[in-house]
Amino acid sequence: MRKLVNFILFVAAAVGISWFMREYLVPQPESPTSSPPPFRPAPEPRTQPEPIDPPEQSQPASNVEPEDDLTRVTGIGPVFAKRLAAAGFASFADLAAANAGELADKVDVAESKVTDWITQAADLT
Repeated sequence: MRKLVNFILFVAAAVGISWFMREYLVPQPESPTSSPPPFRPAPEPRTQPEPIDPPEQSQPASNVEPEDDLTRVTGIGPVFAKRLAAAGFASFADLAAANAGELADKVDVAESKVTDWITQAADLT
């Protein structure tokens, strides 16, 4: 029992000594003795580049009709729309006025399908 008490006293003394000497044993952060560094000056504002004039876009002639979206017709997709445009049919009015037999030959499509396109185009004009 006496050995246990001596051990506890020894540990207590070691803890006490280290507690009082903590300022010497553990390095403390140094307090700043000089003034903080000055702030950097604000950067100069960037100048905006001069706007470039957009190229003049040619206005479509007033007598030219704008092209219709032929893909609105059921059965005409992007491929057939390109074929029709290559054949000279760019609007619903052109398609509605076409002859089914001649158009079928130009576009390489069945005449029954072209007849359906013509009736739909007539409804859309």
